[in-house]
Amino acid sequence: MIDSVVLCGGHGTRLYPKTRTLPKALVPIGERPILDWVLGHLVGQGVPRIVLCTGVRASNIRDHVRSLSVTSMVQIDTQTFRSHVSGPDGSVVELLVCDTGVDTPTGARLHQVDRHLRGEGLVTYSDVLADVSIPDLVEAHRAANAAATLTLTRVRSPFGHVDTSDAGRVLAFDEKPWLAQPINIGFMVLGTAARQRLSATSQQLEEELLPGLASEGNLASYVHHGRFHSMDTLADQQRLDALWRAGSLQWLRSPVTGQPQ
Repeated sequence: MIDSVVLCGGHGTRLYPKTRTLPKALVPIGERPILDWVLGHLVGQGVPRIVLCTGVRASNIRDHVRSLSVTSMVQIDTQTFRSHVSGPDGSVVELLVCDTGVDTPTGARLHQVDRHLRGEGLVTYSDVLADVSIPDLVEAHRAANAAATLTLTRVRSPFGHVDTSDAGRVLAFDEKPWLAQPINIGFMVLGTAARQRLSATSQQLEEELLPGLASEGNLASYVHHGRFHSMDTLADQQRLDALWRAGSLQWLRSPVTGQPQ
């Protein structure tokens, strides 16, 4: 299994007022922050080391991880703290919390923590919940012989579509149809060669590194046919919270747990 990076440094502007005092990763879904559910998914599938790229309110995330830790949190360099958390099966996983700056683009964030990744790395986001099979994703990445692999899925349009004639007459309605093209949901595997292209001045991954790899034919895809939810807006958070309270998110893996130090 490969190490993982969780990008959780953004402002979460569209989740205001939830993010007035909380970083986006600590906004709750049900009784736990969304970060706990993300970590539970990674730990539950055997990821041995998880690196959190923090930024906005980095100390809040560090303190939360400390509350989950089953070992004492120690500082290993000027920006990184190490602890360990326990998965639902009792397995203990190393967790590194790295302050990568408030307004740092995702490419530069990943560059800062690259030294902590041992070989290929799985990169995902703290605002995405999906039952992606990480072993299957890694197997597909290796079989594709590409520098990186994106996880894609199909979603419905949030809008109703309308067909019209050349004269402008409405011919038909299609209420929130499935989009023809899949979307990127994160859960990307980046090989060492891909990550070596990053630098301290790199921009967003989707604006620079990934388009570059795609133009070279060096970016593969893995299609996810399972569950997927994103928490981009306050409406998304309210919808997910309602689903959790109604028992409709029982497919989520148990969140990580800890013991008081």
